[in-house]
Amino acid sequence: MRRILATLAATLALVTVALPARSADVVISEYGVVASSLVWAVALHENFFKKEGSIVTGYVSANGGGTAVRNLMANELPVSEMSITAAIAGIQTGLPLRIIFGPTRDPGDLVWVVKRDSPIRTIADLKGKKVGITSPRSTTEIILRIALQKAGILDSVQIIPAGSQGSATTALDVGAVDATPMAEPLISRNSAKFRVLFRSVDVTPRLVWECGVTTDDYAKTHGDELRRIILARRDAVDFIYKNPAAAEAIYMDAFQSDEKTAHIVVPLLIRLKYYGEGDIDPVGLENMMRGMKLTGVLDGPFDINKYIDKQYLPANLR
Repeated sequence: MRRILATLAATLALVTVALPARSADVVISEYGVVASSLVWAVALHENFFKKEGSIVTGYVSANGGGTAVRNLMANELPVSEMSITAAIAGIQTGLPLRIIFGPTRDPGDLVWVVKRDSPIRTIADLKGKKVGITSPRSTTEIILRIALQKAGILDSVQIIPAGSQGSATTALDVGAVDATPMAEPLISRNSAKFRVLFRSVDVTPRLVWECGVTTDDYAKTHGDELRRIILARRDAVDFIYKNPAAAEAIYMDAFQSDEKTAHIVVPLLIRLKYYGEGDIDPVGLENMMRGMKLTGVLDGPFDINKYIDKQYLPANLR
């Protein structure tokens, strides 16, 4: 009987993994990992989707990049929040995508850190060093290249793809890189070992690095649902700014964080006015386009405005 039950449990586990996403799931890149996804946790927790009449009841998390695009195209509800780089990569391969809202206004809490005892004190001190990013052509590479270019040392630094933030932290710990990107809650958890070298918001205070995306077909036939999703998300942004303590509690649950970390992260993001209501900042978008050219993501003319559709935003955000 024990063998039968064990076999049945294993079979059910495989079936669960293989099941497609529910039609009411939205694809969120790195849900419960990157700070931008807090908005979606709040929208679900506070029943804002139900309030606005949306069909959304949950999320499918994606590990960023191409995974988010693939999940979007396979999902019965083809709506996703993903990086601009992933969206543009999908568009360049011929996928019929539209950008319909802007989730964030700046890089938020993303920083580059060094070891506590490192002699590196400024960005200029990175000359001749190895500096980590998460992956090639990622947002972390774009921000790093902008920082190095401003310091005049872009050609004098070896940029090392180190994988996820956890992997990048390990690379710094063992000396494989001299500096690496990090965001909360890892910053707080590793404050005894590492110190902040520079903050992304100090390098590029306006940066549209994420976007809300859907497909052309879904946009043509489900415009009202897109409007409801955007309104629910805006309700959540307003809630975070007006109810920081409640937002911290939701952060603790969604990010599996302790109270101390939540009390650092959420107030910081509120002070930065990190969360946008959905409007797409043209200056932040242009900064992102320049950064993408630095990484080679864009190696020729590309008019992103052709793929931006603001008609689903509230009138005051268009």
